[in-house]
Amino acid sequence: MKLDPANFIPLYVQIINHITEKIESGEYKEGQKIPSEAELAREFKVSRITVTNAIQRMVQEGTLYRQQGKGTFVARKKPVEHRLTSLLSFTEDMVSRGYRVSTRLIAFERMPAPEKVRQALELSKEAPVWRIKRVRYADDEPMAIQTAYLPESLFPELDEKGLGNNSLYKLLKETYHIQVTEAVEQYRVIVLRKEEDARLLNVATEFPALFSVRVSSCSTGEKFEYTESILRGDRYVLTVKLTPR
Repeated sequence: MKLDPANFIPLYVQIINHITEKIESGEYKEGQKIPSEAELAREFKVSRITVTNAIQRMVQEGTLYRQQGKGTFVARKKPVEHRLTSLLSFTEDMVSRGYRVSTRLIAFERMPAPEKVRQALELSKEAPVWRIKRVRYADDEPMAIQTAYLPESLFPELDEKGLGNNSLYKLLKETYHIQVTEAVEQYRVIVLRKEEDARLLNVATEFPALFSVRVSSCSTGEKFEYTESILRGDRYVLTVKLTPR
């Protein structure tokens, strides 16, 4: 397909319109990989820079997403409904919806508990914690960045081997016989200021997101988890069921 350079509409916008039409017509389906930038440049008979500009803008608006080493894909239009009344792990939540879950471990370290973590988990000043930072994927699309803090005293032999694609709650239950029975979670709306966060989620800086903090307790009432999550704003909608008093 050859674009019209005489058209008052910029070439990169014409490319955006063309790809959008293919998505809306169903030719490009949700989760489907689109042609590479080199292939699109040949198809449209334009420079690769022009194609890159178009693709980047569609990634920033959430229509497409990139996966390193694999290509560019059509994003899902329907966001995930996050029910605030359900106590589930990310893995349990996504699997129940039919998604294939995967995880990328970014950091695993032993460190002194940050003050906010120490207070939330009621730890002593000297108490060390495990810090676990992971990117969570649903059908290969990055959905969330989660950073969990766990007291070393409760999980002395924790190592990164089991933190790959496993549910953290499942791992803690099977290895340490600790099961979450209650959690308090707070949410607020943010925009992504850090380039690293935007890069990990395959979106642009200033992209809208949800930031949550969860503090979980086990059957003994002891608090064992402090987790901060950054959820893509275009992929989540919060749902609360209300009943009259």
